[in-house]
Amino acid sequence: MHAARHSNCTVRTDRALTLASVAVTAALLVAVAACGNAVASPAAATPRTPVGPPATASAPPSTAPPSGSGVGGSVPGATGLASPSGAAIGGIVTPSPSSVPVPTRLPAIPAPTRSYPPTQLAAVGHAAPLVSSGLRAYPVVALTIDDCWSPSAVLAILAILQAEHVNATFFPIGQAVEAYPWVWRAVGAAGYPVANHTWDHMDLTRAPYEHDVWDIRHDNEVVGAVVGRPLLPFVRPPGGAVDEMVLRAAAAAGERAVVTWDTTLGDTGRGSVAELIANGIRGTNGSIVLMHANHDLTQLALPAVIANYRARGFSFVTLGQLFGVPGPVPFGPTLAPTSAPARTPTPRPAETRLPDATMPTTTPTDGPSVPPTPPASPST
Repeated sequence: MHAARHSNCTVRTDRALTLASVAVTAALLVAVAACGNAVASPAAATPRTPVGPPATASAPPSTAPPSGSGVGGSVPGATGLASPSGAAIGGIVTPSPSSVPVPTRLPAIPAPTRSYPPTQLAAVGHAAPLVSSGLRAYPVVALTIDDCWSPSAVLAILAILQAEHVNATFFPIGQAVEAYPWVWRAVGAAGYPVANHTWDHMDLTRAPYEHDVWDIRHDNEVVGAVVGRPLLPFVRPPGGAVDEMVLRAAAAAGERAVVTWDTTLGDTGRGSVAELIANGIRGTNGSIVLMHANHDLTQLALPAVIANYRARGFSFVTLGQLFGVPGPVPFGPTLAPTSAPARTPTPRPAETRLPDATMPTTTPTDGPSVPPTPPASPST
């Protein structure tokens, strides 16, 4: 009898455990089902605040280049300045023509009566002449714009020059032109001359002669194809670094002169606009003024620089006009008033020859008339 009672207790215990297990399992299944319904039901989900601009906000500007921005295309607009409003170009916002600040119109210059005689250029042997200014007898200045890494700065400077009817010459780096071809078709369409500032902005005095010849020629070919006409036959060495080998390489590449400067805005750093203006107005008769289109300070200083030179009786010429070399002139030949005051009593020679001591030891005393074959074009 005792064994039977023990057996009945064991069976009852097993049944209780089984029922408890079934109850727990059922409760878990109900809970899982409820969670599944809550996740699957959109009505049960908590509303989320939309991310991003409201539906009424305007669409962001396109980052694609303007129509016809590929090589060989056309530039929209009469002056070629059209580009997407606020388009991001290379990480720099390119303003539309209407958003580019244009200075107040400056006083008109009296009607001219005669032409300025150009400064004559003459190569010496197999070397191109090195020039930093023109003749000092007449009140003309030549504005030059270098590097041009910023498309927005180039277009802003171009708009100011056009609005004020100011002639100037651009010296862009070839790789910058290749990166923003529509900008340089706009410069060409506006009638401004473009000259050579090398393909890759390498210090020409540190490279072999063959590389220098190739670099200058390659830049002429690529930039000329984008602009739509041959470049002015002038090369500006990066940083103004020049030696006898560079002068020989320039001549071998077909350049009429190696052009530096005698006045600069000093705009390669981050000085104030007032400092740039003070530097830029130091030019005198025949001065070549250097500035850069790399950031926004230059275009902020440019209107005051133009106004100062005009108030002092100067006119603005291209380098082609200054040195009598054929090329585009946006606003016709610059003419002199009947009685032009001489700004500098003692003329300064236009050609500057380097002393023999600066000639590299590897430079031949009388270079070959035909340069060595240039190396193959590096991949770009």
